[in-house]
Amino acid sequence: MTCRCSVNTLSWGWKPGRVRYFPSLAGAAVISWGPEVDPPRFSANANLPQLDVYVDLAGLIDVEAEIARKEAELAKLEGFIKGKEQKLANENFTARAPAEVVAREREGLAELKVQRAATAEVLDRLRQTP
Repeated sequence: MTCRCSVNTLSWGWKPGRVRYFPSLAGAAVISWGPEVDPPRFSANANLPQLDVYVDLAGLIDVEAEIARKEAELAKLEGFIKGKEQKLANENFTARAPAEVVAREREGLAELKVQRAATAEVLDRLRQTP
């Protein structure tokens, strides 16, 4: 398992020795950790705020099926992003909604864009399969 995260994330507790549930994930072990790690070419991923987790699946997955799954995931994220962008572009919403609601929508949009970028990165790596 590879975890890409910022130095700030490492400082607030996401350290290999402190994260006890990783080994219980089908016997997974952290093999690299930090902001500059390269994810495995064939990997499943989970994207959390300030933390991307990649599980190496080389030799364990059907690459074409995973490409199809990631394409569907990307399309779903694009739909969510479009909906948030339309909502935030609606002047009636932004003028009438409480500021904290508008801020939450903007934060949600930013998080969706991060997820889209991570999903697109995985999809690109899968498509580069020889």
